[in-house]
Amino acid sequence: SRNTASMTLSAEHKSKGRLGALILLREILNDGKILVPDFSAGVEYRLVSGEDHFIKANASRNSSIPTMNDLHWKPGGNSDLKNEYSYSYELGYCMDQEISSLLTINSELTFFNNFIRDMIQWHPGDSYYWIADNIGSVNTSGFESVLSLKYAVDDLTIKLNSGYSFTKASEINSESQVNNRKQLIYVPVNRANGTIQIQYRNLYLFWVTNFTGRTWTTADNSEFLKGYTLNGLTAGLKLKPGKNLIDLNFGIDNIFNISYQAIAH
Repeated sequence: SRNTASMTLSAEHKSKGRLGALILLREILNDGKILVPDFSAGVEYRLVSGEDHFIKANASRNSSIPTMNDLHWKPGGNSDLKNEYSYSYELGYCMDQEISSLLTINSELTFFNNFIRDMIQWHPGDSYYWIADNIGSVNTSGFESVLSLKYAVDDLTIKLNSGYSFTKASEINSESQVNNRKQLIYVPVNRANGTIQIQYRNLYLFWVTNFTGRTWTTADNSEFLKGYTLNGLTAGLKLKPGKNLIDLNFGIDNIFNISYQAIAH
């Protein structure tokens, strides 16, 4: 059993002017113990008056309490786990622009740096099952990017969405020098995704592509899973008899029948 309560206070300022701001404070009471408060503070600055072009910055502290499975799952749970906490910093640019009456574009680019302490990680143990442990110090850094296009004319709408993330995540000050500064297990450096959505009147079609890069499976980065790309297709018809909505669709996952592993073995 566990008793957890939290209280959050937030204030936000938004306007059509140049500057916006957000501040958030959260206090957590866990089994009668008051945790160090979490916070988030961010600002955004409009680069061009009247246009949706923003520079954004954010700093935050976040806590993560071990789940009941982390603590008590048999076998592998660890009742001695500490609470995880992190300090995060982000700097980004985003824009939403109407190119013409038919075409709009939206993009966002965010750089991040996270300092995670007592990170909770499940990893393969010496036996057949996985175990939960704390990693003392982990640093992650990288960037995320998103690009969206929308074209609409009469009854036809086409939407293109794409995203890419680059993440370097490594343990620092490790007791094992072999593991020091190595990429964390099951955290791919490269990920990408893309979708195409076409809708004509009541007919629609989705094509989804997801790429996952090389994934290390051992802390010393001696073993890894190969990267893979999955594609999926969904097509359907929406009918609106009266006030009802009927959605008839079919989908194919992994349409090219790619052989892959998300977890070793």
